Amino acid sequence: MVPVVGYRRGLHMMGDMETMPLFPLQRALLPGQPMVLQVFEARYHALLADIGLVPGVEFEPTDPGERPRFGVVYIKHGAEIGGSATHHDVGTIVRVEAARDLDDGRRMIVVLGERLFRVVETLPDDPYPRAVVDPSAEIDEAFGGDVGVDELGKALRRYLAVLAESGRPANIAIEISSNAAMASYQVASLLRLSNPEVQELMEANGVEERVQREVRLLELETQLLERTMGAG
Repeated sequence: MVPVVGYRRGLHMMGDMETMPLFPLQRALLPGQPMVLQVFEARYHALLADIGLVPGVEFEPTDPGERPRFGVVYIKHGAEIGGSATHHDVGTIVRVEAARDLDDGRRMIVVLGERLFRVVETLPDDPYPRAVVDPSAEIDEAFGGDVGVDELGKALRRYLAVLAESGRPANIAIEISSNAAMASYQVASLLRLSNPEVQELMEANGVEERVQREVRLLELETQLLERTMGAG
């Protein structure tokens, strides 16, 4: 294996682009969502070592800005194991929150989604998947308030109220972020969506389009619930 030169917290700056290790999965992960990864393949042990998670060395959480990072991508075709899978071009940068070595050689990694990215160029495996990526700036740009969340919040509250009325678990007191990008990720995680549907929202052409799609989805889900309750 050729050593990875220049990685810093899992990222290597290349102008506006970054070269990033990738971990293809059978799940679409959103920014703000946690995930537990079980690592047992040699190539992903190498990935973790290259971003600073050396086997046998206890992981010590530091400031979130200094924690190891890599990218996760949802698989289009193929399996997680073996290296023959193809993946979508939009994924999520994750940071490592915790890591633990197991007696059988596996490692358990807890990660948290941070921001979306788009693959610009897929690189040869060495030995794990890598790509040149363009990280999304939509979270930072959404602080400007160009896209409001009032309509989204209203649609979500109505959906959760009807969901609770139907007897299903629903946190009706939930508050969504005032940052439209973060709010769109929160709502996507609350909706009962398949992985392909989540991926479609991740690939939306900007925050405004994603928010509008989610408002329509919430309204549709609410109508379906109300019809089901009425039919009962």
